[in-house]
Amino acid sequence: MANLRQPERIQAIGEICREYAVTSRAVRFYEEMGLLEPRRQGTVRLFGNRERARLRLILAGKRMRLSIRDIADIFALRDEGDGNAIQSRAALDIFRRQLNVLARQREDLDEAVEVLQQSCEALEEQLRHAPAEVDAAAPRRRPGEPASAGAR
Repeated sequence: MANLRQPERIQAIGEICREYAVTSRAVRFYEEMGLLEPRRQGTVRLFGNRERARLRLILAGKRMRLSIRDIADIFALRDEGDGNAIQSRAALDIFRRQLNVLARQREDLDEAVEVLQQSCEALEEQLRHAPAEVDAAAPRRRPGEPASAGAR
């Protein structure tokens, strides 16, 4: 995964966090899960090209809403001997499965948006026919707030 054409660039965890806009807690979590293996110099974690490449892949996987387990499974299948064909097939299966999940979620969201739009239109229509003084005198309170809280 590391680009062998680039000279090795070593960074501490703080630099990695700034560069990739992640928290040190997230980086340490990825390390605990076995996704990152920084070198150590005493208590200092040192991240080279390989670890930066892996972190980029982790973050891309998170944007795709892949689970840490899915990302770990893809990483675990890396094998230089087969040209990464096994890893690529596994990634393709995981990506197709995630596409199906996201497509179902999109359908659910589209349905929720439609219901909300219809509800807003119905309420706007209802309010157009309400007496003007009812709208002005309506108490301003949040849902779940006691009725007396809005009349301050």
